[in-house]
Amino acid sequence: MSSIFLIFLRVRIVFFLLLGFILFSGFRAVTNSTQNQTKGSTEIPSIAVLPFVNMSTDKSQDYFSDGMAEEILNALAKIEGLRVAARTSSFTFKERNKDIPTIGERLNVDYVLEGSVRKDSTMVRISVQLIKVEDGFHLWSNSYDREFKSVFVIQDEISRAIVSALKVELVGAERSSLVEAPTANMDAYESYLKGRFFWNQRGSGLKKGVIFFEQAIEKDPSYAYAYAGLADTYSLFGFYGFLPPDESFPKAKVAAIKALQLNYSIAEAHSSLGMVRLLYEMNWAAAGKDFKRAIEINPYYVPARYWYALYLSMQGQFDDALFESDRALRADPLSIMANASRGWILLGHHKFALAKSQLLKTLELDPTFALAHLLLGQVYIHEMSFDKGVAQLQKAVASSGNSAWTLASLGWAYAQSGQKDKARKILAELIARKKVEYVQSNFIALVYLGLGEKEKSIDWLEKALNERAPWLVVISHDPIFEPLQSDSRFKTILRSIGL
Repeated sequence: MSSIFLIFLRVRIVFFLLLGFILFSGFRAVTNSTQNQTKGSTEIPSIAVLPFVNMSTDKSQDYFSDGMAEEILNALAKIEGLRVAARTSSFTFKERNKDIPTIGERLNVDYVLEGSVRKDSTMVRISVQLIKVEDGFHLWSNSYDREFKSVFVIQDEISRAIVSALKVELVGAERSSLVEAPTANMDAYESYLKGRFFWNQRGSGLKKGVIFFEQAIEKDPSYAYAYAGLADTYSLFGFYGFLPPDESFPKAKVAAIKALQLNYSIAEAHSSLGMVRLLYEMNWAAAGKDFKRAIEINPYYVPARYWYALYLSMQGQFDDALFESDRALRADPLSIMANASRGWILLGHHKFALAKSQLLKTLELDPTFALAHLLLGQVYIHEMSFDKGVAQLQKAVASSGNSAWTLASLGWAYAQSGQKDKARKILAELIARKKVEYVQSNFIALVYLGLGEKEKSIDWLEKALNERAPWLVVISHDPIFEPLQSDSRFKTILRSIGL
């Protein structure tokens, strides 16, 4: 009897063990399936659009080949189910012999679109190929021979063919049209492309950009993107001090508002308006809304992200600023401004070692970038590495063409390192230049502060407040001005600029 009971007991134990194993296996299968579905739902394909090769006999047609690639990039960036590398990073590879796997790794993308353009007076030929980074396989390729007036149709067809090849589902308004003709005037469109071409070059290119944007507006007064380009240009004129703030920022504001009246969904115009609100009007609430609106419209418009990151940093929201900076760098890892702005944020919050590492990385991307040299020089001075700091700031002055904003930082560094005669020489130069050209008064305040003359420094900061100097909003974020924190006049200035 007992042996029968033991056999029965053993059978029950084996039965329950098998049942448990089956149930556990089923649970794991369901869990893994759910995890795989979740993973699949969050991993979206990613693509970089490389600058198209200009195959025209006229090499001055680069503006058109660049413009075609940028227009297709912008169309793809609107698609919710696709991640697109930003223009700045993609165009880093222009005229460089880099293999597709290297480009894919640098830009962290799965696919690359490359192409060529040939244009004459009335016809255009665009050839494109979509390549998978992993194995170099050509997923799709095609050539389009059309009249120039059909260029917007070609852009839409190419964008849709890419979407189809990548099996991306279009949703909502994406189904109707990815590319809408921004103007019916093709001469205006060519002028706009030339404006963007020179705007992207910065420096002296900005002046040429204004000329072509204004030509586009003259040819088509309802051309919203041309007004947005004009706003972008004048906002940069104001930021770098190429024009007085009373001249540059009001023009940027008028152009941005006109662009948005014609087409409210232009991210660039919202971002430029945000710069005006922040740097000139010092209207923090409005500036924040403008930057966020630009990001909502186009999450891949990187300037809006790094400006919003700087905006948050100036208000002391360090973690949020780094988050936005990370988003900017994920979208545009090779952007020198996105990289430098992260260094600026770290510097402003006394993370000197991290700032130094970030700025050195920026200079690897572009050894001539003046802002990165300037910020790195300030980091070295704060670390008491005076020789290194002065050397970096001398490079900033040289790279910027002896600009006032780099020269002032060099004067401050000379004073901090004990070379006060050199600092006073720079101070005299800045004051003399201010009589014949626009020099932000806060730059002169910077040199006085380096010399330890706090009252004169605040005198010039008050002048900067009256002239609405664009870099004045940085003073709460800048460790250089910390010796003035306890001064009542300095506190009044901070309150006046909304900090």
